Amino acid sequence: MKKILAGMFFRLFKGFEVWVLLALMVICSLYFNYASMNSEQFLYIYHSEYTEEVSSHRGEVTVNVNKDNVEQFRFENFNVTTEEAYKYLVEPIDQADFDRLDKTPNYVWDEVKLVFTSLGSIHLLSTVLMIIFIPVFFGRMFSDGTVKNLISSGHTKAQIILSSVVLTFVLDIFTLLINIASFAVLCRYFSWQPPLYMPFIVQMLILALLMSFTATSLCISVLYISGKRTATFILGFLIAVYFGVPSSSVVISLVLNNAYYDYHASQEQIDEAKAIIENDGWNYIEKRYDYLLVSYRYYYKDKEVLGFYPEGMPAFYKALSLSVYLDPSLVSHTVATDLWYSDPYMVTRDGLILVNIACTCLWLAASTTLGIIIFNKREIHC
Repeated sequence: MKKILAGMFFRLFKGFEVWVLLALMVICSLYFNYASMNSEQFLYIYHSEYTEEVSSHRGEVTVNVNKDNVEQFRFENFNVTTEEAYKYLVEPIDQADFDRLDKTPNYVWDEVKLVFTSLGSIHLLSTVLMIIFIPVFFGRMFSDGTVKNLISSGHTKAQIILSSVVLTFVLDIFTLLINIASFAVLCRYFSWQPPLYMPFIVQMLILALLMSFTATSLCISVLYISGKRTATFILGFLIAVYFGVPSSSVVISLVLNNAYYDYHASQEQIDEAKAIIENDGWNYIEKRYDYLLVSYRYYYKDKEVLGFYPEGMPAFYKALSLSVYLDPSLVSHTVATDLWYSDPYMVTRDGLILVNIACTCLWLAASTTLGIIIFNKREIHC
């Protein structure tokens, strides 16, 4: 397998495909990251002559923000920790910091959401470019007889396909690093220090890598099974659409959400929750993810004060809720659609990202294994 990999890497850097891939990755990542950042008020205003009105979270205070004072409303100058910025409105934080975030106009939550959405889509560009690269580069190995030569030299089909998968994984990592670097460059351009909560950042980056690995593994498997570039392009296009357009998990979640209209919290619960919020404020309320309901519940000092109670929940809805967790794009899609449970801190603390990572590992292992099994049975005439 080492010899195959060495040969593939030699072929890779000798050919033109990888240089086109990397050049496109640099150009496109800078463009799309710029477009994403420049659509955010707290960033584009830094390079404009506009003046914007910004209100506190409750709308009680409004200020005018322009390029000369915008930095004082950003996270880096707001005197709260990154963890508290993420915990805000999810679980109790220091009251003084909560009041600062809640009663003073600021962009902190917008900054957290931009980090969240950027990480939720960071794999997309890499996936699209790799989908184009794989049939071009590896397809040439079929057309020029390289695959036949490898088999006739005594290498097993499993070694060939695994070497191809490893090569694409290396490229996935490299393209992801390019995307991260372009994001960092643009942060410098906008003079922005994003709030980076490392437990969340690390998990989301692992998830992004695994999603890229899964896409490339599927494309490699289909190419070696069919030997056809066209089939690989078609599958790659479908994967890109699936990753890029919120689909199954969102539809299922919306169906479940609609079903929950039949389940109402008691008036006692509603009155109790209102009284707690009026007396103590939102800082004493905690949100916890509920896996069965694909939603969350509210707690006050470890006592549930508000949530759905679908007693006798139909088996159909239970099956739907469990099937959501088989979606490799679950967290990415909840970010893109801003669904009710897409709080970065909550999905990290309550393990939703870890569930998504486990699911993606399952799809990755299944796609690679299936590709090896079927390719082993395919006749390659040497």
